Amino acid sequence: DGELGNVRIFEFNNQGLLLTLQVDDARAEEKRLRDAGVPITYAVQHEPWGQVRFQVQAPSGLVLDIVEQAEPAAGFWEPYMAGA
Repeated sequence: DGELGNVRIFEFNNQGLLLTLQVDDARAEEKRLRDAGVPITYAVQHEPWGQVRFQVQAPSGLVLDIVEQAEPAAGFWEPYMAGA
């Protein structure tokens, strides 16, 4: 386990499940869950590849990755599209 910038890094132990759910407004959903007392394990971020997302973890270990589709950072995908 460790940290990289504002991201907590966990060693994967080959157990558990991450389920991604798409919502219309990730920031509003994070606030709603935070206000309800749900621990947020990955704070809401606008990711450069074009998602606004956050994560919560159920006591069972299930990780919910809550995402909203958004505009990617200018030029983010260009290196991946070279030669396409």
